[in-house]
Amino acid sequence: MIESSAFGLLLRDKRTQAKLTQGQLAKAIGKTSQYIHNIEKGLNNAPSKQDDLERIVNALNLDGEDKQDFLVAAAADRGTLPKKQIDYISCHSVLADLIQTGTENDFSNAYWEDLLKRMTKDKGAEKK
Repeated sequence: MIESSAFGLLLRDKRTQAKLTQGQLAKAIGKTSQYIHNIEKGLNNAPSKQDDLERIVNALNLDGEDKQDFLVAAAADRGTLPKKQIDYISCHSVLADLIQTGTENDFSNAYWEDLLKRMTKDKGAEKK
């Protein structure tokens, strides 16, 4: 038996919060209800086309952190990063080096959280 992916469950939750049926969401994005059903049930991964994702985001009226979380979950479901993040990393090669170093040294999530806190603190001090 196939289990729903985290993205499929998130899509279902956001769709029901928006009070849309699978058919209504499908129609709003130009797809079939079977398409939405298959994603929610884990039969298909998140849409690979950015345009399709944006249509879903718009149909669900997601913005801010909800939109970001949704796009990250979609990318994770496909085994990739959101396009915006890939573009940013591509423009800043030191980030690719940082990720490689973290991978090679198996840095923990706590390490990365601490680094992010220090970076955010430094950024705040920079503005003063």
